[in-house]
Amino acid sequence: MKRSRLWLVATGLAFAAWIGYLFYLTRGVERPAIHLSHPQFQMADAVVVASLESKDGPAIVRDVVYSTMDGVQPGDEIHLPRLRDSFQKWFKDGANPEWDVPNDFIIPLREMNRQGKDGPWTAEVVPLPRSPGLPRGTRIYPVTPNTMQELRSIHIGL
Repeated sequence: MKRSRLWLVATGLAFAAWIGYLFYLTRGVERPAIHLSHPQFQMADAVVVASLESKDGPAIVRDVVYSTMDGVQPGDEIHLPRLRDSFQKWFKDGANPEWDVPNDFIIPLREMNRQGKDGPWTAEVVPLPRSPGLPRGTRIYPVTPNTMQELRSIHIGL
């Protein structure tokens, strides 16, 4: 009888430890998880991490992750028409349906032009590719450890 009780206590402790470990693993996950659209980044002429103070821009470049354009540098200003359409979260988390600003964002860009030699840049946010069942439009992504890790894993540019 003592051996069966000892076995019951041991398995109960092992079960409680396993549940505790699973709970610990779920605490490190973003809620909800933010995933980057890989095709959106593969079509980009440039990918920047930029700071936005308002939803109408301009974006101030913090870091250039990828660029086919010479001259895009940290500190540059980029004017983005229709930027306001890119703040949708595309998921329901019970909070505001748009990303909050001011914040830093990962922005895939195309059709970049510079006004003069030292003027500001103008560009468009790369639209999401057409795919059945997925939303259409443009999307930018907040900078988090997980989004930056995923960005580093994407082969950018075709």
